[in-house]
Amino acid sequence: MDLEHEAERRFICEYLNLLKPLKPEVDVSTATHILLTGNPDFAGLSRYILPAYLLDFGPVVLGKVACRRVHVRNPNSWPIGFAFDRISLTKASRFGFNLSSPIRHENLLSQGATTLDFVFDPSAAKLDPGHFSFRLMAKINNGPQVPLILTGEAVMPQLIVSQECVNFGTLHLGQARLITIQLSNPCRIRVAWADVTGQPLATKVLNTNAIVGQNVLSSSLRGHRRYSAWENRQAGGKRIGGARALPPNFEIVPISGSLDPGEKRNIQIKFVPSEGRIYSERLFIQPLQSVHRICLSCQGEGLEPRLDFSLGMIEFRPVLPECIGDERNVIVTNPCSFPIEFYSSDFDPIYKEEDEILRHIGSEVYDQYGHILLPPREPGKPLPPDFITWYRACEAVRRQSGQVSGAGAAVTGSRQSHICQNLPEEDEEEGNVAVTDAEAGASSLVETKNTLEEKKIGGGATVTKLP
Repeated sequence: MDLEHEAERRFICEYLNLLKPLKPEVDVSTATHILLTGNPDFAGLSRYILPAYLLDFGPVVLGKVACRRVHVRNPNSWPIGFAFDRISLTKASRFGFNLSSPIRHENLLSQGATTLDFVFDPSAAKLDPGHFSFRLMAKINNGPQVPLILTGEAVMPQLIVSQECVNFGTLHLGQARLITIQLSNPCRIRVAWADVTGQPLATKVLNTNAIVGQNVLSSSLRGHRRYSAWENRQAGGKRIGGARALPPNFEIVPISGSLDPGEKRNIQIKFVPSEGRIYSERLFIQPLQSVHRICLSCQGEGLEPRLDFSLGMIEFRPVLPECIGDERNVIVTNPCSFPIEFYSSDFDPIYKEEDEILRHIGSEVYDQYGHILLPPREPGKPLPPDFITWYRACEAVRRQSGQVSGAGAAVTGSRQSHICQNLPEEDEEEGNVAVTDAEAGASSLVETKNTLEEKKIGGGATVTKLP
C-alpha cells in the first residue's frame, strides 16, 4: 500500500508540472499542499484520474448475494474527504452493484480509516448469467478522482453429462446391469447435485444404439422369498404401510455428490427389471441452486423365465401300507432361449445350506431394500467361492467364541448331485459372465413345496457389493 501511495503522489506531481510548469518544479511536498489548499491555479486537478482499484466479487450464483468490505485509509498528515457520485451509483445498481455504506465521508482524520460495504446481487438486477463490470468514481475533495472497478460474474450451476440416452438392452430377472456415464462441471464454482425420482416416458421404443462404457453385474439368490421374509425382520429398509418399499427399476449410483470447478466424475446407472416387459423411464440429475437439470432417458427389457409342465395336477393311485409305492412322470420343458435352474426347497440340501449361509451374514451387507450383490451365477453353480470362504472364516470365529452352535455349516460336496434339474439352452455361448455377459449370469429358479410352482428370482432387486 505504501508503494502504491507513493506512486500516486508521483503521478500527481507529473500531472501538475504538465498542467502549469513551476519554478522550481513541483515536488512531492508542494503537490500535497496543493491537494490540501485547493489552489485555483490547479483547478484541473479535480479532473485528474488516478490508477484504478479492482474489486472482484468472483462468481456469484444467481439467487445469492456477495458482499465485500473495502478498507479506506488516509495516509496523509491532514484530514480529507471523499464521496461517490449518486448518478454513478444508480448506474452501478443496474449491473447488480450497490453500496450499503454512506456515499459521503467528511474529515477522515490523518492515518484514520473507514470501511465501505459493497454488494453484488445479480438477481435483484434481473441479470442473465455472464460477466459484468462497472467503473465507479470516488471524488476526493480538492483532489483527483479514484476509480474503483467493480466486477463480478453471475453464474447458474450446471453440469454436462457424457450421454443422455442409456440403453441397457435385455436383462434376465434377478440380474442387475450398471452402465457408467461421466459428469463434468464447466462452471467456476463447486456444484452439488442430487437425483430426482424418474418419470415414465410416453414411448416404449427401445434405443438400439450401442452400449458404451458397460459394466455388468448380476445377482441371483436361491430361495428369494425365504430371504425376503428374513430380511424384512433384519434389515432396516424403508417401509410403506408395514411393507418394504419396492426398489426402483432404474437408479443413479450414488444418489448425490458434488464437483469442483473443472472436475469430472463417473457415476453409474443401475437397471434391475422386476417383470418381463419393456422399461422406459427418465431420471433427472438436478444441480442444486439451479434451474437447469439433466434428463437421462433409460431403456431396458426384462426377460422372465418360464417352465411348462406336462401335468398341472399329479394324482396317485391308492397304495397299501408297506407296499411298493406309485410313481408319476412329469415332463418339464424350458420354452425360453436361456437355461433355467429349478429345485425343491423342501428336499434340496444345497438350498438349505445356502439359505443358512445368507441367514448368518450381517444385515449390514444388505441394502435398504434387503438385497445383496453377488457375482453372476450360471444355472447349477454354487455361491461364489470367495463368498463361501469369507463365510467359513466368520463361522470359525463364531465357533471359537462360542456364539453359535453347529448350525450353518459350510457348504461341502458336489452341488451337481443335488440339482433337481438343469435345462440348458442349445448352443449356449460362453462368455466372461463376471463382467460383460450379464445375460449368461444369474439363474432363474423354480421353488417346489409339495407341488412344483414357478418362482422368479430377484425381481426388482437392488443390490450392494459384498465387503
